[in-house]
Amino acid sequence: MSFVHIQGGSTSVGSGTSTTLTLTSNPVTGNLVCVAVLANSENPIPSSMALSDANGNVYTFTPLSPSEANPGGNNNLVWLAYLLSAPANASKTLNFTWVTSSSLKMYADEFSYSGTVSFDKEIAGSGTTGTTVNSPTITPTNTNSLVFAASNSQAAAYTAPTAGGTLGAWTGSDGAIIGGNMAEYDLDVTGAQAVQFTSASSQGWGSMAMAFSVSADVITVQNQYQVVVG
Repeated sequence: MSFVHIQGGSTSVGSGTSTTLTLTSNPVTGNLVCVAVLANSENPIPSSMALSDANGNVYTFTPLSPSEANPGGNNNLVWLAYLLSAPANASKTLNFTWVTSSSLKMYADEFSYSGTVSFDKEIAGSGTTGTTVNSPTITPTNTNSLVFAASNSQAAAYTAPTAGGTLGAWTGSDGAIIGGNMAEYDLDVTGAQAVQFTSASSQGWGSMAMAFSVSADVITVQNQYQVVVG
C-alpha cells in the first residue's frame, strides 16, 4: 500500500463568499492534501472558486471542476482540488473564496506516501434515483493508486460511509457527513473502482473522483574503479 491517511476535516457555510477549513495539524512536508467543495441549486451557484492556505500556498483545482450534474432537474456541483506536495510552510488553515453568495460544504484529507506522487486522472458521474450512489467509475492508470471522491445530493441525507468508517473498499473522510454531502478515499486501487455512498432516500446526485499514483525514487550510484598497474 503506497498511501497512508493522516488527518482530515470538514466545514460548511450557509451563505457568503468565503470560509475557512482548519485541520488539526499543519500538513507534513511532502504530503498530499485532497479537497472537495460541494454545492447545489438550492442556493445561487458559486463561481470563481479559489483555495490557498494561510501561508499563500495555492491548491490546484482539477480540469473538470466544477463538475455540474443535473439529475432530476437539480444542479449538483463538485469541485476537487489538491496540494500535490506540501511545502515546509504548509498551513493547516485552508481559505476558500468565491463569487456569488452560496451555501457550500468542504472536505480536506491529508495522505503520506513513499516515492514521488503525481495526479493521474479524474472523472464525474451522476444518477437520478436510487439509494446507492455508484457513479462514476474511475480506472487509475497505475496500480496501488489513491482515489479521493466526493458526492452531493440536493435532497437526500447520506448515511455511509461515516467519518473514518468503511463502505466496501472506501473509507469516509474524517470530515462528517453533512446532509447529502460526503467525501471518501481508497488507499490502494488496482483497477476499475466505482464510488460508493449510501443515501437515505431515492434522489438525484452528482459525484467526482480523482486518482493519484506514486513512483519509487531511483538513486543511481556510479562506481569508480582505480586500476593500479605494477
